[in-house]
Amino acid sequence: METTVIYSDGDTLKTDVILRKWLGRQRKFIAIIEGDSLIIKKTYSLLDFSSEPDEDFMSMEEINEEVHKARKEHEHSR
Repeated sequence: METTVIYSDGDTLKTDVILRKWLGRQRKFIAIIEGDSLIIKKTYSLLDFSSEPDEDFMSMEEINEEVHKARKEHEHSR
């Protein structure tokens, strides 16, 4: 079974109902795609939409490092 939670109409990034309900009033989130895994991270929480973790699955430490690195790169690009 395949689930799409994030998609684009060309100009706008959209999310489906399941993700919007999970996010609640929070509209900012980080999506990390690693192989066949899609990880959505919000404050104090992690939701994993992958069917089964495999050897390429990222640990929480690796995810946090990637998020920190992406934020730094984003800040430097401003």
